[in-house]
Formats: sequence, C-alpha cells, structure tokens
Amino acid sequence: MERQPVVLVADDDEDVLELVAFRLRRAGYRTVTARDGREALEMVHAEHPDLSVLDVAMPEMDGLEVTRALRGSASTRGMPLPGARRDGRHRGRRGRLHPEALQPP
Repeated sequence: MERQPVVLVADDDEDVLELVAFRLRRAGYRTVTARDGREALEMVHAEHPDLSVLDVAMPEMDGLEVTRALRGSASTRGMPLPGARRDGRHRGRRGRLHPEALQPP
C-alpha cells in the first residue's frame, strides 16, 4: 500500500483549520493540525509531515517564526512551506503565492 502524504495545517482560527484540513483529506492527504506555532513545531517533530500549511498570525509563535525555525533545522530545511520563499519574501505580485513557495530550498 502506498504511503499517504501527511500535511500539517496550523491555524488559530478553528473554522479555517477545519476547512483546510477537510479539503486536504478529501484530496487524499492525511492531516495533522496545530492551533499555534509552538504546537506546529511539536507536530512537525512528532509526525514528520511532508508539507506544512501555516497561518502567519498565530499565538505563541507566528507562522514566520515557525518557518524560520523549520528552515534553520537540518531535518526540516527541505520541507515545502507554501508561501515561504528562499529569499525570505512570502508573496509574489498581487498577493499571490510565488511558484517557488512549494519548492524545498
């Protein structure tokens, strides 16, 4: 049996968290969730997700702090993080995610 890809969804808004996780499950992913940045980092180390979708504004640690922590660790440096680019910018023109956002550094 093929391994189901795992996606971490982190957001402090319960409605957004559940909606994103639901849509990902319907698309064939296994999801794990976190409600703040510290919990997101704990889940990354416990569950080893293939991808993390992070809210920018969260309590404890925001999504940018989590992104910096993940990029600073050898074990998570290559994890795709939608919205995070190698050059530190997070959005392309007109607020759209940059195509590089899904590529590991």
